[in-house]
Amino acid sequence: MPGSQKELRYPGPEDHYFEHCERITGEPGDVALFYGLTWHCAAPNHAHHDRSAILILCLRKWVKPMEDTSAALPQKFLDAASPDLRQLPGLNYSYPEVLDSARAGNTEGQQ
Repeated sequence: MPGSQKELRYPGPEDHYFEHCERITGEPGDVALFYGLTWHCAAPNHAHHDRSAILILCLRKWVKPMEDTSAALPQKFLDAASPDLRQLPGLNYSYPEVLDSARAGNTEGQQ
């Protein structure tokens, strides 16, 4: 929904979200870039072929993403994945434990 990134909130029923959305279209090989705060969704694929996407999220190391996509991966996949394959969804990229400890009220190791 164009301009929605300026709202800094989730859409509500009063926004008539689907009435004001615009569809991003393109040809095979095209790229669509948009700011993640823009209200967006995936529409049904009515084509006679599959539709593929690569989603990239760039965050500072200390910012946890809103969605934990790696948690949706089956354990069988995780057990068999090579180190390079595990790196793609960020499985080898740990978040700072200091922030998790601070949130839990753990002061052990602080000076």
